[in-house]
Amino acid sequence: MIVALEDCYKLVKIAEHLGCTRIVGKSIEVALLKHGQKFFISIKNAPHQWAPLAYSVRSELIFRESFVHLVGNWKNIKNNHHMAATLRKVPGMRGLIEKYHRALLARCKDLELQLMSEYPGDIAAPSQILPIKREEYMKNILVHLALMFFRHWLGNYLISDKGRHALDCGYNLYRQIYAAGESYMDKTVMNSFHHMWPMTQRAFTVVENHLGEIKEVMKQNVVKSKLLDSTCQLDIRKHPVPYFTCTDFKNEDFPWLKEDAAATIVSPKRMYKAGGNEIARQNFEASRRAQEREQVIEDDEAEENESEVDVEEELDGMPSKRARTN
Repeated sequence: MIVALEDCYKLVKIAEHLGCTRIVGKSIEVALLKHGQKFFISIKNAPHQWAPLAYSVRSELIFRESFVHLVGNWKNIKNNHHMAATLRKVPGMRGLIEKYHRALLARCKDLELQLMSEYPGDIAAPSQILPIKREEYMKNILVHLALMFFRHWLGNYLISDKGRHALDCGYNLYRQIYAAGESYMDKTVMNSFHHMWPMTQRAFTVVENHLGEIKEVMKQNVVKSKLLDSTCQLDIRKHPVPYFTCTDFKNEDFPWLKEDAAATIVSPKRMYKAGGNEIARQNFEASRRAQEREQVIEDDEAEENESEVDVEEELDGMPSKRARTN
């Protein structure tokens, strides 16, 4: 698909020269979509190159697909000077990406806050009779201990910048919490807790069971956040990516809409606007005039060279002063 990308840029360049980009744009989009998942994999690998092409041909689908990958992987892309320079071809692209990226980080922050402040079940209010006696809280002491273990583990990850401050914005961490089960806090981790807080094996087994229930509750918080949902056309189950693809791009944010709206505003005195054939004729005339100017310059240089040769020949034919005096 790299060759296809290069060919598309060549076609767009020719179309821009002829003034018919809008006409060929739809054909280019349809031809690319026929490649299916192979095409979307190519966008995943080089979204910074496909986005400017989509902007040139006004392809909403290609632009949206590229944009989802750019937002999800923005922390890595913005530090790559080549990728950042390529995106400058699209006016206001960087600001638009950062706007959606900040919204993504805000969602991650909300999820982390929910995970750290969740009290599953009725452990916050174990009885309906107020005031609640300490005996009621004592019944759930092992549940509180399991919850403390979970927050201890999650807090270490967040403080180590493996949450929203990580390069993947916490994608790997949230995937682990979503998977639940033994995907995190397995037997090895729990044995370290058992070493710090020794208890009978039966009590520790109860704590592990409560921890499993807590993991399921935390999993539902991740599901509700919809951070692991995908809005791109790429099948991320078959072709997974190490970042979020949940960006919901709004139609009114396409960067060419403002330009097109400004171009369609009719002035009080409507001016003539050249069409495709007229633009092609103007380009041809400009090219022809440039060639004529180059030819005139070459002819002038040739004449100057000939005159210099004639002067040199005349000087060579004249006798020197010494020859005349002798």
